[in-house]
Amino acid sequence: MRRSTFNYIEDMLRDYPHYNEYIKECEEEIRHPYVESDENIGGGRSVGKQEHLTETIVRIDEDKRIRQMKRQQRAVANCLDRYNSDIVYQMCKELLFCE
Repeated sequence: MRRSTFNYIEDMLRDYPHYNEYIKECEEEIRHPYVESDENIGGGRSVGKQEHLTETIVRIDEDKRIRQMKRQQRAVANCLDRYNSDIVYQMCKELLFCE
């Protein structure tokens, strides 16, 4: 196995316990995007288009980062479920999930 592949898998396993937090943060970024304030002196303010709830849901559903994290989370969970012995779980917990 190439070293880069090994490092990628190791990083994915280390991030596994935090995937739900990362996904929630990405969803919040989509729900509440940063809007730069208009400091135009004397100018009118344009009323921006208000995004509808359905558009926000679609953007969250189609976000590449969220999809990738969910895919990785499912892959790790499936592997851990497949090898559901206590020894494998304890090894992963001690080596990867602890900081």
